[in-house]
Amino acid sequence: MYNPTIFFGGYACEMQLNRYTNGNKCISLVDTRDGSAVATATVNIEGVELPANEVMIKDYSENKGMLRALQDSNVVGRIVDVIQSGYVDIPVVTLSDNLMERFRCEQHDQFMADMTEAVEGVKSDAV
Repeated sequence: MYNPTIFFGGYACEMQLNRYTNGNKCISLVDTRDGSAVATATVNIEGVELPANEVMIKDYSENKGMLRALQDSNVVGRIVDVIQSGYVDIPVVTLSDNLMERFRCEQHDQFMADMTEAVEGVKSDAV
């Protein structure tokens, strides 16, 4: 499975993938040594729905340098847009093909787990 080491804030990190409630993708970084949270690399803005292959990167405040770290690790590509939110500009970037494939695989795995759980629940109800 695609999970490059990302160096950020003095930590060697790996990614955890998720989705925000509106379907936009979320990338979090955790320490490779102990799995503790290091940073959430993405942001979500209510009312902004992105194409499937794009995310908004939090590259300000305590996350300064996040965009460069993700680009250096070939996780994200070029900036395709910039969205202003309050006093900050938020870069919108494309996801690498490898990361898109990982999102697809994890989404499929979650779907299969949910279906298995539902089937097991129906079986136990029938007993």
